[in-house]
Amino acid sequence: MYRKIFFLVAVVLFGSKSVNAQMDIQVGIGGISSTTFPNPLQDSWEGSRAQYLYRAADLNSYGMTKGIISAIKFDVNAFGVGVIEQYTIKIGTTSAMVMPTTSWLSGTTTIYGPVDYTPVYPAINTFSFSTPFTWNGIDNIIIEICNGDPNNATTNTVTNSSISSGTALSYFCTHTTVQNDVGNLCTTSLVTQVGSKNVRPNATFTWQSTDSCLPVNVPYLENFETAPMGLLPVCTSRETIGTIDEWFTLDDPNNPNFNSKTIVFLPLHQADPANAWFYSRGINLTAGTSYNLDFRYGKSGSLSSYTEKMNIFYGSTPTADSMTNAILDLPTITNYNSINSSTDFTPTVSGVYYLGFHAYSDAGQSGILVDDIALILSLISPVKLLSFTGTAEGTTNLLHWQTATEANNSGFALQRSADGLHFNSLAFIKTKAINGNSSLLLSYGYTDNNPFAAI
Repeated sequence: MYRKIFFLVAVVLFGSKSVNAQMDIQVGIGGISSTTFPNPLQDSWEGSRAQYLYRAADLNSYGMTKGIISAIKFDVNAFGVGVIEQYTIKIGTTSAMVMPTTSWLSGTTTIYGPVDYTPVYPAINTFSFSTPFTWNGIDNIIIEICNGDPNNATTNTVTNSSISSGTALSYFCTHTTVQNDVGNLCTTSLVTQVGSKNVRPNATFTWQSTDSCLPVNVPYLENFETAPMGLLPVCTSRETIGTIDEWFTLDDPNNPNFNSKTIVFLPLHQADPANAWFYSRGINLTAGTSYNLDFRYGKSGSLSSYTEKMNIFYGSTPTADSMTNAILDLPTITNYNSINSSTDFTPTVSGVYYLGFHAYSDAGQSGILVDDIALILSLISPVKLLSFTGTAEGTTNLLHWQTATEANNSGFALQRSADGLHFNSLAFIKTKAINGNSSLLLSYGYTDNNPFAAI
């Protein structure tokens, strides 16, 4: 494994700290729309009590860190209920990693209701909290939903609303009990389980970060080595539209060209075309300044019949709707080997921006691999760089690069970084161009005898 070394121009951009924006984070992707349990908008029984466990690691993987949660939303795609009597939502935290099925988790506080509620369909049903909930980003979260008329005046002649639930998890995350003729179940001690125990209804949290995910300045580097398996690096996020497919980090993704931690998009739901986003953390960019985006990519399957599609944008928030600034389109990714992409772009307005990597492959494809994302200032000196590679050889790193043209160039300042944020000078390599000018192909090399330790 090698570390990237970048050509950097000694310019530092100072960006002001911004107030973190409130945003919607969807937790749970795809799944099957159903009126069965678990269901957060049930009325097929007179009363119900349900608790849903959200591990902190699950929430982190969708881009949520410590912050303020002010609402929860459920997507009702078919009508099934009339009025849900005394509908109540509670929230709390727990150290429990598994939802018990013979007891209820304690410590929840009412943040919505009780109120008689009629679901709206087909539509997003939003439940704004009476008091925003402050989450520390570490504890697991419990969402508790209950209902029932204390006087047993309700009937159970209708079915539940149709709600999408995510794919089955590896642990018990849901506890639901329902009863007729016992009134409101919000304080019941009954624990009879109905429905699946390892499936949660898909939910969207309205959330505002209070974490240290403040925007960073260029150079920005993400090589995914610090990300837990199956999740994402801190302060990055993902968004999937329409199916269960999503980006996640994979260690050694069974591809000899990507032999360390890599972010991968796998079409787990191959019957549908891909529509999934990976977003970088916020980056301060300045209007009129040229930036260079560099990354490696390839397809995850070796069969020649697989063709992947990916485009890259940048936008003011990590959401698909704000990704309006195109950087690059790769509509025919047929390479199983690693290919390096390098593209310049220039923002017209200064601000905090997020890079968005969008998989949009046709149905039935293999997947996409992306690694070593680097955003740096574009080369200011008029040097056309054809290639730059680094390979490990024993205990050294061998660096090679070629130029097509050089104008008034005195040489190349090599700098390196272990984290993409702090760079140290490595060496200065004088130009081979006569008087600094050349229109011929020129090759350069450098051996780093004391490289960073491989991860």
